[in-house]
Amino acid sequence: MLAGRGYKPVRKVAIEAVDRFEDDLEFWTSAPRLHQIGRHFGLAISKRQTRYEPGTLTEIPDKSLLAINRHGNYWHWVVYRNTKRGRYILDPNPDSKNRRSTKGVRIWGYVKTWRVGSKAGTRRG
Repeated sequence: MLAGRGYKPVRKVAIEAVDRFEDDLEFWTSAPRLHQIGRHFGLAISKRQTRYEPGTLTEIPDKSLLAINRHGNYWHWVVYRNTKRGRYILDPNPDSKNRRSTKGVRIWGYVKTWRVGSKAGTRRG
């Protein structure tokens, strides 16, 4: 998705990045681990998490990561696309389809992302 790689190679890096990987946390990641994985793939991820306010979905920047469906200190992170063609979520869970709606998704907040070396990458997040 954002890393320019499929789910399996990114998952492998994620597993190697944590000391202990629990099967029941397969699709959940803590924010610090998310930053570590992003750096590995040349992605900058804003350190500032913006709390989601209902009704502001159109204001979330394209290619942001949404923190959804909390599980303890972990979140399920999905890519949010906000394009001229519409708004939808790309979910790394292979059992999930690309969603055209956020119905049923509990959004906590989001972080902005950009490729390292891009013009946007010169900003601090």
